[in-house]
Amino acid sequence: MITIRDLAVAYAGRDVLQGIDLTVDAGEFVTLLGPSGCGKSTLLRAIAGFVSTRAGAIEIGGRDVTRFDPEARGVGFVFQSYALFPHLSVEDNVAFGLGVRGIRGRERRERIDQALTATGLTAHARAMPAQLSGGQQQRVAIARVLVTRPSVLLMDEPLSNLDATLRVRLRAELQRLHRELGITTLYVTHDQEEALSLSDRVAVMRDGAFDQIAPPREVYQRPTTEYVCRFVGEVNELGGALRALIEPHGATAVFVRPENMRLSVVPTPRTVTRGQVRLLTFLGSATQYVIDVDGHEVVAVLPSRQDDDHAVGDEVYVGFDEADLIRIAS
Repeated sequence: MITIRDLAVAYAGRDVLQGIDLTVDAGEFVTLLGPSGCGKSTLLRAIAGFVSTRAGAIEIGGRDVTRFDPEARGVGFVFQSYALFPHLSVEDNVAFGLGVRGIRGRERRERIDQALTATGLTAHARAMPAQLSGGQQQRVAIARVLVTRPSVLLMDEPLSNLDATLRVRLRAELQRLHRELGITTLYVTHDQEEALSLSDRVAVMRDGAFDQIAPPREVYQRPTTEYVCRFVGEVNELGGALRALIEPHGATAVFVRPENMRLSVVPTPRTVTRGQVRLLTFLGSATQYVIDVDGHEVVAVLPSRQDDDHAVGDEVYVGFDEADLIRIAS
């Protein structure tokens, strides 16, 4: 559905995107993940036609749209700011794009009703934007795009203005909408949890290029570069005594996720050395431990129990499963 070949975008003579290749299949949900300034929003805007390209090609639905104006590309764009018209009701905001396209009468009514139903806004059709919550405004912005029936949906950090609880709720709604409507979606975020929970594939960006494109589980559990390993989720790099036990020779960096660390008060087949608890942080469903192992600190995150097994100052045995180790050539 979307094919990008050797794409480059430059600002003030400097490439901000270079050699970008990406294919998004019909009905797929792909997330561009990376820190601010890595080029993910620029790529999204180039696909939409809001940014000029220096080189390369953009195809949507088999058509080369590289030189097309934005309105001729058949894409819908959901902005971070929602960009609602404050003087128009929810229904009129949703209908705005139909008027621009000359769609009137029965078809107009049917499309509006379908978009409001899909986004759960039917009861708010007559409300004004100022009367809505942030989550409802975000749904209006999505409905306004859906009503035009785009072949591709582009979303630029649409949840970033919401509080944490509402973001989680809206993520679930986006998943439901995508499952029900099946629109090919390219989504931009710097939030790792968002990317991992929403996507069929995650494209991790750095300095205007991709480091890894893979399903979320693979990106998290089997990163192919040290950058991806450190950027996506928390990770321990094994050093000191732990590194010597696992990888005494060679130029391979060894990592393990905190939730895959094992702690016990007695040696077990899963533990490899001893350490001392330096810090304990209760996180609700989990407890985070900082362990000193021969001068090298590692973090372990374990499910919280009624009575904590380990306290600050305790000596513990530390380990992990061999299958959970992440090895990356330096």
